[in-house]
Amino acid sequence: MKEELGFRGNELVELQTMYTVGAVVGMIPFMFIFTYVPMYWTIPAMDILWGLFTLLQYRAHSFGEMAAYRFLVGFFEVRPAPIESRHYGIADQ
Repeated sequence: MKEELGFRGNELVELQTMYTVGAVVGMIPFMFIFTYVPMYWTIPAMDILWGLFTLLQYRAHSFGEMAAYRFLVGFFEVRPAPIESRHYGIADQ
């Protein structure tokens, strides 16, 4: 990937940073969205958008385009961990 897209320096590391930034930034709006939009709409929509942006990465032609896709993949990969974990109690472990 580094050779195909012509990355220089630490741009490969910066892509991972963009993914992490997307995940951190995505936590805040989704924390509020989950309280207003039913989970049976929100989680499938997030999964579909995550899959779409994951697949679109194959057609990136520049670092900027790949960085945007990585940000969006991280953004839509946010999971409602505290909400999902309440379904599992101590007896289930």
